[in-house]
Amino acid sequence: LLNRAALLEPENPLYWKNLGDAQAAEKKYAEAEAAYGKACQLNSSRSDYWLQLGTMQFMQQHYEDAAVSFKRLTELSPDYLAGWDLL
Repeated sequence: LLNRAALLEPENPLYWKNLGDAQAAEKKYAEAEAAYGKACQLNSSRSDYWLQLGTMQFMQQHYEDAAVSFKRLTELSPDYLAGWDLL
């Protein structure tokens, strides 16, 4: 259902974020990374999207990509201390 919603409204970042959440819960990390990446592409100002993208990248040992995502997270939300710990 979430996949269909994202395909029906491909410019809605919330649908992509929710799809990523569902895929992450199923441990489909590559698919979740792609969905979170799309959400970040559509709305690059949401720090929670960058957190999720970085987490999926980290889970797959894509450490350099994760560092870029976590850096963006800290730029958007410098008071989010856990973001700094992830770097």
